[in-house]
Amino acid sequence: MFEREIPGLLIHNAKNVSIDHFKLSWTNTRMPYFTHGIEANNFEGLTITNFSGTASPIYKSASRISVDRLAGFTTDNKIGVVVGSKR
Repeated sequence: MFEREIPGLLIHNAKNVSIDHFKLSWTNTRMPYFTHGIEANNFEGLTITNFSGTASPIYKSASRISVDRLAGFTTDNKIGVVVGSKR
């Protein structure tokens, strides 16, 4: 077991991932450890299109999409996207 904040969708250590028409809804969210809509880190090749969703309404500093340690990221909507370091 390990402690971690929990996004709606987590992508970690992946290659060539495509997400299309993903809808995320937070219903009756009260737990403070729910965070980003989509979080991706340490990946190579990620495409996100037609994503409908937000960050957790409870975690005020979370973003709709958070990516870090990346190579090759594209999305059709950059609103609410936070990009960290690149590889």
